Order: sequence, then structure tokens, then C-alpha cells
Amino acid sequence: MGRLLFISTMNLELYNKELIANLSEKYSLVPMPVMSVYRAAKKYYGEDNVELTIGYDAYCQDMYWSSIIKTNNPLDCLDNAFPEQQGFWSIYGILIHFPEVTVTNEINQSTVIYDFFARVPLKKDGKLASEFRFVKTTYTDRELPSRYMHSHCHSINLSHPEVWETPCLGSGPIRNTVASLMTDYDTHKWTLFFWELDKYTQVESLSGIPYLKLSSLGIGDRNTTKIETFRNTELQIPEEKKEALRMFIKSYLSTNLFEFSIIKERAVLGVSFLEWLVEFTKYYKKWEIAATEANVPTFSEFLIEYMIKDNVLYQKVASNIRAKIGMPMLTFKGKTYTFTVKNTEMQAKTYTLLSVDFACTILQKLFNYINCCYDSNRVFAPRKVQGNCEGKVVEIRV
Repeated sequence: MGRLLFISTMNLELYNKELIANLSEKYSLVPMPVMSVYRAAKKYYGEDNVELTIGYDAYCQDMYWSSIIKTNNPLDCLDNAFPEQQGFWSIYGILIHFPEVTVTNEINQSTVIYDFFARVPLKKDGKLASEFRFVKTTYTDRELPSRYMHSHCHSINLSHPEVWETPCLGSGPIRNTVASLMTDYDTHKWTLFFWELDKYTQVESLSGIPYLKLSSLGIGDRNTTKIETFRNTELQIPEEKKEALRMFIKSYLSTNLFEFSIIKERAVLGVSFLEWLVEFTKYYKKWEIAATEANVPTFSEFLIEYMIKDNVLYQKVASNIRAKIGMPMLTFKGKTYTFTVKNTEMQAKTYTLLSVDFACTILQKLFNYINCCYDSNRVFAPRKVQGNCEGKVVEIRV
């Protein structure tokens, strides 16, 4: 016999005790088909990893609030929602805990995920009420930048990580089993389903186009900006810093560190943009020390954090997801699972670099200067280019 379990993270003290008491009494007897599905789940996953949930959860909360507004009677929630309501938030469900799962794809990329939960909603006749859903309570510092729950799921909701996500079933065998269980109650098919669900959680199918790929871990496509090359940007430099900027550029040019090529009479970088940015930032940091000692304005406000993975530069987008750490997510076997972040030290490396926009602003000025001053063989030969430069004295314009 199942016990009354409240999954929701909302404050249960807001709800009428009479409503909870009535619900407990009305649904204390679990139908035999539901118990048969529960036993099949326990047999496959083990009793420690399976719980039969019977209770007033998120769907009923929504129904409750709409009812109380309309009728001022909380018991309308029961009359309106159960037992006829058969969607994801049906009164019966099988909650399955995957303490640790290794997810692997066809090219042997893999990751380990923790405290992964599946909820399988049931009708009272033992049929599947709707598609199962997932939620995860423990994330690694490698997963968070990618908002990665599982390759089959959308990225986690940053405002509400407790939200259960409907996965993509693709074209695999589990899709057919799910469809069959929605129309037929069959204990053998339920046994097959639990086996397929287990295998489904362990696989990322690249051919099936996953929502989030394992290759995105540590970086992420949804909360980072990928920066691959120079972009034509020009920041407005404050008037009081323009002379300092001119001094910095002249100092940099005097070092012969700037590698460039002339292609079709135009200057281009002689190395990758990322390689140039890293070296350029190193030079700036040395220059900043000397400039500070000489009371010359510096540009430290343009130093920001970037991530580098596989020789590609990414800019992090601010997120308040870590503020959710410790937030209750669900209750399983009497234990409350909270939003947890596990440190792995496997995330992409973080570097403090000059902002791309500031670096590109200077790079554009360097290109303009070089286009005026060098011939196709990189020999200093001042010339007029598009009316910008004349004679042997070429001004660096800031």
C-alpha cells in the first residue's frame, strides 16, 4: 500500500489541512494494477531506488488556486482534478532514483550524472498516463555552464531547476513501448519499459540530434557566446584616456610583437585571433604596471573572464543559478533532495583577458596604421590609403 507523498517544493503550510486529510482518506487504497507496476519497477531497480507516489502535487496546486479563487472551496480541487485527471500530475506515479548514471555516445564521449530522477505517471487501471519526465538535483561544475541535465532533455530552467522536463524519445524502441502502455495495461510491457528506460538514460544518440551534446559540457551553447574571429568593433574611448591609449598602442608597436600579413594591400592577423588576444593581454598587463607607476590612466575595466576550450574562446553570461544551491527539489524515501553542485575540476579553463570589443577596437586602429605604412612585402613605406594617411609621419588615431 502506498503512502501519501508530497513532491512539490512549494510551502505546504499554505494548503488547507482538511484538503490533505480528505485526499489521504480518498486515495489510501492503491488499485491492484498500479501496485503491479510498482512491483515490476522495484524488481528491476531495487526497492531502495523506487517509490510509489500518491499525493497532492503540482497539478493539484494549480487546480487548488484556481478553485479557491473561483469558489473559495479548497475541496473543489479534489472534485475537479481527481481521479479523472490522468495527465503527468496524475494521483499515482512511480518515482525512480538513478544515483549515478554514465551517459555515453557513439564516439565514446561520456559523462557521469548524479541524482537523476524519473517520474512515471499512472492511471488507476495501470496504464501510462502520459510521457515520463526527468529532474536532477545534483549538478557538476562542468554541467552548470551548459545547463546540462541530460542529452535527451532541454537545458535546465535557471529560475526553476525543480521543473520536471519531458525528454525527447527520438525514434528508439522506448517510444513504441510508451505508446503501447498508454493504451494497454500489460505487466510484461512494463518490465520491458523499465529495462528500456534504464538503457535510455545511459545513451546520447548523436544521430538522433540530442538537445544538448556532451561536447558542450564545460562551456555550453546556451549561456555562453562563442567568439572565433576578429569582429569590426569600435568602442568609444573616454576623452581623458585617449592619450594613454595612444601611448599604449605606440608602445606595443615598438616591441615588434604584432604579427601580421598583407593580403591584397590590406593588413590581416598573422596568427589566430585567440592566440593574438592572449599574447596581447600579456603585454597589456606588463604595460599596466609601468603605467600605474607613472600615473598614466589604464584600461583595467576592460579585463574580463573568458573560458577557453579546444582553442575556442567563450564569454560567460551571468547567471543566478548558484543562488539556488540548497533549495529543496523533491522528497524521496523520506529524504529531501536539495539543489546541489558537485565540484569536478573538469570544467573549461577560465582566463582574464582584455575584452574582445576593446581588443578589436585597438586591432582596427593597428590595421588602419599598417595599411598606411607598409607595402605588400611588409616593408615600411608610408603611402596614402583612402585619403587617411599622408607623408612619413602617420598619426595613430584614437
